[in-house]
Amino acid sequence: MKYGQNNLKYAISANDSNWLAYAYGLLAVTYNGLDKTEKAKACLEKCIPYLQAVPAAERVDFYDDLAVLYIDKDRNQARKVYETALKYGQAPLTYYGLGYLEYMDGNKEKANAYFQKALHTKEPLLKLDTYDNLLNLYYKNGDFKEACHYASKRINLKDSLDLQAKKADVGRLQMKFDYDTAQIKLKQRIFFSVYLAVILIFTGILVYLLKRIKASRLNQQILQDQLLIHIYQKKLGDIQKKSKDMPSGNVTNSGEDEKQLKRRISEINEYTIPQKLFCVVIA
Repeated sequence: MKYGQNNLKYAISANDSNWLAYAYGLLAVTYNGLDKTEKAKACLEKCIPYLQAVPAAERVDFYDDLAVLYIDKDRNQARKVYETALKYGQAPLTYYGLGYLEYMDGNKEKANAYFQKALHTKEPLLKLDTYDNLLNLYYKNGDFKEACHYASKRINLKDSLDLQAKKADVGRLQMKFDYDTAQIKLKQRIFFSVYLAVILIFTGILVYLLKRIKASRLNQQILQDQLLIHIYQKKLGDIQKKSKDMPSGNVTNSGEDEKQLKRRISEINEYTIPQKLFCVVIA
Protein backbone atom coordinates (compact mmCIF):
# COMPACT_ATOMS: atom_id res chain seq x y z
CA MET A 1 0.00 0.00 0.00
CA LYS A 2 2.76 2.44 0.97
CA TYR A 3 4.59 1.77 -2.27
CA GLY A 4 1.42 2.32 -4.32
CA GLN A 5 0.66 5.61 -2.57
CA ASN A 6 4.22 6.89 -3.03
CA ASN A 7 4.16 5.76 -6.66
CA LEU A 8 0.98 7.79 -7.22
CA LYS A 9 2.56 10.88 -5.62
CA TYR A 10 5.54 10.68 -7.97
CA ALA A 11 3.22 10.15 -10.96
CA ILE A 12 1.20 13.26 -10.01
CA SER A 13 4.41 15.27 -9.59
CA ALA A 14 5.64 14.13 -13.00
CA ASN A 15 2.22 14.79 -14.58
CA ASP A 16 2.77 11.69 -16.74
CA SER A 17 -0.55 10.33 -18.06
CA ASN A 18 0.77 6.82 -18.70
CA TRP A 19 2.34 6.66 -15.26
CA LEU A 20 -0.82 8.03 -13.63
CA ALA A 21 -2.99 5.38 -15.29
CA TYR A 22 -0.81 2.54 -14.02
CA ALA A 23 -0.35 4.16 -10.60
CA TYR A 24 -4.13 4.32 -10.06
CA GLY A 25 -4.44 0.80 -11.49
CA LEU A 26 -1.85 -0.53 -9.02
CA LEU A 27 -3.70 1.05 -6.10
CA ALA A 28 -6.95 -0.46 -7.36
CA VAL A 29 -5.41 -3.93 -7.35
CA THR A 30 -4.13 -3.35 -3.81
CA TYR A 31 -7.51 -2.14 -2.53
CA ASN A 32 -9.31 -5.02 -4.22
CA GLY A 33 -6.92 -7.46 -2.56
CA LEU A 34 -7.84 -5.89 0.78
CA ASP A 35 -11.54 -6.35 -0.10
CA LYS A 36 -12.05 -2.57 -0.35
CA THR A 37 -14.00 -2.72 -3.60
CA GLU A 38 -15.37 0.83 -3.50
CA LYS A 39 -11.89 2.32 -3.17
CA ALA A 40 -10.66 -0.01 -5.91
CA LYS A 41 -13.54 1.11 -8.13
CA ALA A 42 -12.76 4.79 -7.44
CA CYS A 43 -9.11 4.28 -8.42
CA LEU A 44 -10.04 2.54 -11.68
CA GLU A 45 -12.49 5.31 -12.56
CA LYS A 46 -9.68 7.82 -12.02
CA CYS A 47 -7.63 5.87 -14.57
CA ILE A 48 -10.10 6.53 -17.39
CA PRO A 49 -8.98 10.13 -18.25
CA TYR A 50 -5.40 8.89 -18.64
CA LEU A 51 -6.06 5.73 -20.66
CA GLN A 52 -5.40 7.50 -23.97
CA ALA A 53 -1.71 7.33 -23.00
CA VAL A 54 -1.95 3.54 -22.53
CA PRO A 55 -1.64 1.13 -25.51
CA ALA A 56 -5.11 0.10 -26.79
CA ALA A 57 -4.55 -3.60 -26.06
CA GLU A 58 -3.78 -2.77 -22.42
CA ARG A 59 -6.74 -0.39 -22.00
CA VAL A 60 -9.00 -3.44 -22.25
CA ASP A 61 -7.56 -4.77 -18.97
CA PHE A 62 -8.45 -1.56 -17.12
CA TYR A 63 -12.05 -1.64 -18.37
CA ASP A 64 -12.42 -5.37 -17.65
CA ASP A 65 -11.18 -4.85 -14.08
CA LEU A 66 -13.62 -1.97 -13.58
CA ALA A 67 -16.57 -3.93 -15.02
CA VAL A 68 -15.96 -6.80 -12.59
CA LEU A 69 -16.40 -4.39 -9.67
CA TYR A 70 -19.78 -3.28 -11.06
CA ILE A 71 -21.06 -6.73 -12.06
CA ASP A 72 -22.80 -7.62 -8.79
CA LYS A 73 -24.29 -4.22 -7.94
CA ASP A 74 -24.93 -2.49 -11.26
CA ARG A 75 -25.20 -4.88 -14.23
CA ASN A 76 -26.13 -2.14 -16.69
CA GLN A 77 -23.04 -0.13 -15.81
CA ALA A 78 -20.91 -3.28 -15.98
CA ARG A 79 -22.31 -3.98 -19.47
CA LYS A 80 -21.47 -0.43 -20.61
CA VAL A 81 -17.90 -0.78 -19.35
CA TYR A 82 -17.48 -4.17 -21.09
CA GLU A 83 -18.84 -2.71 -24.33
CA THR A 84 -16.33 0.13 -24.04
CA ALA A 85 -13.58 -2.46 -23.59
CA LEU A 86 -14.64 -4.10 -26.88
CA LYS A 87 -13.78 -0.87 -28.70
CA TYR A 88 -10.11 -1.40 -27.89
CA GLY A 89 -9.82 -5.15 -28.27
CA GLN A 90 -11.70 -8.44 -28.29
CA ALA A 91 -10.36 -10.01 -25.12
CA PRO A 92 -11.83 -13.39 -24.06
CA LEU A 93 -12.29 -12.02 -20.52
CA THR A 94 -14.52 -9.25 -21.88
CA TYR A 95 -16.69 -11.79 -23.71
CA TYR A 96 -16.81 -13.94 -20.58
CA GLY A 97 -18.06 -10.96 -18.56
CA LEU A 98 -20.72 -10.11 -21.14
CA GLY A 99 -21.75 -13.77 -21.31
CA TYR A 100 -22.10 -13.88 -17.53
CA LEU A 101 -24.30 -10.75 -17.56
CA GLU A 102 -26.57 -12.21 -20.27
CA TYR A 103 -26.69 -15.52 -18.38
CA MET A 104 -27.77 -13.71 -15.19
CA ASP A 105 -30.42 -11.81 -17.15
CA GLY A 106 -31.76 -15.05 -18.67
CA ASN A 107 -30.63 -14.28 -22.23
CA LYS A 108 -29.31 -17.79 -22.89
CA GLU A 109 -28.63 -17.43 -26.63
CA LYS A 110 -26.61 -14.24 -26.18
CA ALA A 111 -24.85 -15.77 -23.20
CA ASN A 112 -23.92 -18.83 -25.25
CA ALA A 113 -22.59 -16.66 -28.09
CA TYR A 114 -20.37 -14.67 -25.73
CA PHE A 115 -19.18 -17.80 -23.89
CA GLN A 116 -18.19 -19.41 -27.20
CA LYS A 117 -15.98 -16.40 -27.95
CA ALA A 118 -14.55 -16.56 -24.43
CA LEU A 119 -13.39 -20.14 -25.13
CA HIS A 120 -10.68 -18.72 -27.42
CA THR A 121 -8.76 -17.79 -24.29
CA LYS A 122 -5.35 -19.26 -23.55
CA GLU A 123 -5.98 -18.94 -19.82
CA PRO A 124 -6.95 -22.42 -18.54
CA LEU A 125 -8.80 -21.13 -15.46
CA LEU A 126 -10.95 -18.78 -17.55
CA LYS A 127 -11.69 -21.64 -19.94
CA LEU A 128 -12.59 -23.86 -16.97
CA ASP A 129 -15.10 -21.27 -15.68
CA THR A 130 -16.52 -20.87 -19.19
CA TYR A 131 -17.08 -24.63 -19.49
CA ASP A 132 -18.78 -24.53 -16.10
CA ASN A 133 -21.16 -21.76 -17.20
CA LEU A 134 -21.93 -23.48 -20.52
CA LEU A 135 -22.63 -26.71 -18.64
CA ASN A 136 -25.13 -24.93 -16.39
CA LEU A 137 -26.60 -23.01 -19.32
CA TYR A 138 -27.38 -26.14 -21.37
CA TYR A 139 -28.47 -28.12 -18.33
CA LYS A 140 -31.05 -25.49 -17.36
CA ASN A 141 -32.15 -25.29 -20.99
CA GLY A 142 -32.81 -29.05 -21.03
CA ASP A 143 -30.10 -29.81 -23.58
CA PHE A 144 -28.45 -32.59 -21.61
CA LYS A 145 -26.32 -33.79 -24.52
CA GLU A 146 -24.53 -30.44 -24.79
CA ALA A 147 -24.41 -30.22 -21.00
CA CYS A 148 -22.60 -33.58 -20.91
CA HIS A 149 -20.30 -32.42 -23.71
CA TYR A 150 -19.12 -29.39 -21.74
CA ALA A 151 -19.07 -31.37 -18.49
CA SER A 152 -16.66 -33.80 -20.16
CA LYS A 153 -14.48 -30.94 -21.44
CA ARG A 154 -14.48 -29.38 -17.99
CA ILE A 155 -13.47 -32.66 -16.33
CA ASN A 156 -10.68 -33.26 -18.85
CA LEU A 157 -9.31 -29.74 -18.41
CA LYS A 158 -9.58 -29.96 -14.62
CA ASP A 159 -7.76 -33.29 -14.62
CA SER A 160 -5.08 -31.82 -16.86
CA LEU A 161 -4.63 -28.82 -14.55
CA ASP A 162 -4.52 -31.07 -11.49
CA LEU A 163 -1.91 -33.26 -13.19
CA GLN A 164 0.17 -30.21 -14.05
CA ALA A 165 -0.12 -28.99 -10.47
CA LYS A 166 0.97 -32.41 -9.17
CA LYS A 167 3.90 -32.47 -11.58
CA ALA A 168 4.85 -28.99 -10.44
CA ASP A 169 4.64 -30.14 -6.80
CA VAL A 170 6.75 -33.20 -7.61
CA GLY A 171 9.21 -30.97 -9.45
CA ARG A 172 9.46 -28.64 -6.46
CA LEU A 173 9.92 -31.61 -4.11
CA GLN A 174 12.59 -33.04 -6.41
CA MET A 175 14.36 -29.69 -6.52
CA LYS A 176 14.19 -29.47 -2.73
CA PHE A 177 15.48 -33.04 -2.40
CA ASP A 178 18.33 -32.35 -4.84
CA TYR A 179 19.18 -29.15 -2.99
CA ASP A 180 19.11 -30.86 0.43
CA THR A 181 21.20 -33.74 -0.92
CA ALA A 182 23.74 -31.32 -2.38
CA GLN A 183 23.90 -29.48 0.95
CA ILE A 184 24.46 -32.73 2.86
CA LYS A 185 27.23 -33.77 0.44
CA LEU A 186 28.81 -30.32 0.73
CA LYS A 187 28.72 -30.52 4.54
CA GLN A 188 30.24 -34.01 4.37
CA ARG A 189 33.04 -32.78 2.09
CA ILE A 190 33.69 -29.85 4.41
CA PHE A 191 33.67 -32.16 7.46
CA PHE A 192 36.08 -34.63 5.89
CA SER A 193 38.32 -31.80 4.66
CA VAL A 194 38.45 -30.30 8.15
CA TYR A 195 38.92 -33.75 9.69
CA LEU A 196 41.79 -34.50 7.29
CA ALA A 197 43.35 -31.10 7.91
CA VAL A 198 43.18 -31.64 11.70
CA ILE A 199 44.78 -35.08 11.34
CA LEU A 200 47.55 -33.67 9.12
CA ILE A 201 48.17 -30.79 11.51
CA PHE A 202 48.17 -33.12 14.51
CA THR A 203 50.51 -35.53 12.71
CA GLY A 204 52.81 -32.66 11.75
CA ILE A 205 52.89 -31.39 15.33
CA LEU A 206 53.55 -34.91 16.63
CA VAL A 207 56.39 -35.47 14.15
CA TYR A 208 57.86 -32.08 15.03
CA LEU A 209 57.66 -32.81 18.76
CA LEU A 210 59.24 -36.24 18.30
CA LYS A 211 62.07 -34.70 16.30
CA ARG A 212 62.52 -32.03 18.95
CA ILE A 213 62.69 -34.73 21.63
CA LYS A 214 65.19 -36.65 19.54
CA ALA A 215 67.20 -33.48 18.95
CA SER A 216 67.16 -32.74 22.67
CA ARG A 217 68.49 -36.21 23.42
CA LEU A 218 71.13 -35.85 20.73
CA ASN A 219 72.18 -32.50 22.19
CA GLN A 220 72.61 -34.19 25.53
CA GLN A 221 74.61 -36.95 23.87
CA ILE A 222 76.71 -34.37 22.01
CA LEU A 223 77.43 -32.54 25.25
CA GLN A 224 78.45 -35.80 26.85
CA ASP A 225 80.65 -36.63 23.86
CA GLN A 226 82.18 -33.15 23.93
CA LEU A 227 82.88 -33.60 27.62
CA LEU A 228 84.45 -36.98 26.90
CA ILE A 229 86.56 -35.47 24.09
CA HIS A 230 87.66 -32.73 26.46
CA ILE A 231 88.70 -35.38 29.01
CA TYR A 232 90.54 -37.39 26.33
CA GLN A 233 92.27 -34.27 25.03
CA LYS A 234 93.38 -33.39 28.54
CA LYS A 235 94.72 -36.92 29.04
CA LEU A 236 96.39 -36.74 25.63
CA GLY A 237 98.03 -33.48 26.59
CA ASP A 238 99.24 -34.97 29.84
CA ILE A 239 100.65 -38.04 28.04
CA GLN A 240 102.43 -35.89 25.45
CA LYS A 241 103.89 -33.74 28.21
CA LYS A 242 105.06 -36.78 30.18
CA SER A 243 106.53 -38.41 27.05
CA LYS A 244 109.01 -35.59 26.72
CA ASP A 245 110.30 -36.21 30.26
CA MET A 246 110.28 -40.06 30.11
CA PRO A 247 113.28 -42.29 29.38
CA SER A 248 113.28 -43.67 25.86
CA GLY A 249 112.33 -47.14 27.07
CA ASN A 250 108.96 -46.04 28.35
CA VAL A 251 108.03 -43.89 25.33
CA THR A 252 106.58 -46.92 23.48
CA ASN A 253 103.82 -47.47 26.04
CA SER A 254 103.01 -43.79 26.09
CA GLY A 255 102.82 -43.79 22.31
CA GLU A 256 100.29 -46.57 22.34
CA ASP A 257 98.14 -44.72 24.86
CA GLU A 258 98.40 -41.56 22.76
CA LYS A 259 97.24 -43.42 19.62
CA GLN A 260 94.28 -44.95 21.45
CA LEU A 261 93.16 -41.54 22.76
CA LYS A 262 93.47 -39.93 19.32
CA ARG A 263 91.49 -42.81 17.79
CA ARG A 264 88.74 -42.43 20.41
CA ILE A 265 88.57 -38.67 19.83
CA SER A 266 88.35 -39.24 16.05
CA GLU A 267 85.59 -41.85 16.47
CA ILE A 268 83.57 -39.56 18.72
CA ASN A 269 83.93 -36.67 16.24
CA GLU A 270 82.82 -38.85 13.32
CA TYR A 271 79.83 -40.03 15.30
CA THR A 272 78.95 -36.52 16.52
CA ILE A 273 79.03 -34.65 13.15
CA PRO A 274 75.74 -36.18 11.75
CA GLN A 275 74.07 -35.59 15.10
CA LYS A 276 75.09 -31.92 15.01
CA LEU A 277 73.72 -31.55 11.47
CA PHE A 278 70.38 -33.09 12.50
CA CYS A 279 70.12 -30.70 15.45
CA VAL A 280 70.88 -27.71 13.19
CA VAL A 281 68.12 -28.76 10.73
CA ILE A 282 65.56 -29.20 13.53
CA ALA A 283 66.52 -25.87 15.06
